[in-house]
Amino acid sequence: GVPNANVRKLAKSVDMRQLASVIGRIGRTILYKSFEEFTLVFMGPRSNKTSAVAVPRILSAPGAVVSTSNKPDLWILTSALRAALGPVYAFDPGNIAFVPQTWWWNILGHVRKLKDAVSLEDTFMDDTSGGDKSKEDAFFTPTARNLLAWTILAAAIEPGCTMRDVLIWISTFSDRPRDILRAHGLKRMTLSY
Repeated sequence: GVPNANVRKLAKSVDMRQLASVIGRIGRTILYKSFEEFTLVFMGPRSNKTSAVAVPRILSAPGAVVSTSNKPDLWILTSALRAALGPVYAFDPGNIAFVPQTWWWNILGHVRKLKDAVSLEDTFMDDTSGGDKSKEDAFFTPTARNLLAWTILAAAIEPGCTMRDVLIWISTFSDRPRDILRAHGLKRMTLSY
């Protein structure tokens, strides 16, 4: 049926931004998406992606926002204004925005067993081959995968170690991962070290 006058009046009084977020405009018509949907924006270099797309969405979001950037402009343009709405946390391991880091993520936090370390190692190794296992060397790649997984496991089970330790150990041919694994009763894994 046709909505009654009260419903029409209520609909006109509701701000659409309470129900959905703006994704753009076609002529005079504003386009919205629900908060459950996501958008993927493709724009060329220097086409105003940050200030025309990302900043307005971050500033108008009715709840929590997670944003990433490889430049400091997104942080500079939004952090102070979002701080007026609630806490703002910075995860800036590359020191891109030059702000004190206030949030950390321990990539080794879920690693308890070799299976977990292999899952994390897959993330790094798949990135190097573009996910195409046919491009991998039949001898060196499995050895590299094993070495990385065991080194990740060693860092995960040793208190105070991080992925930085994994990088240092591998790049310096350190025996430390082998010693950690042996100290934790994982001698079988250290045979190839």
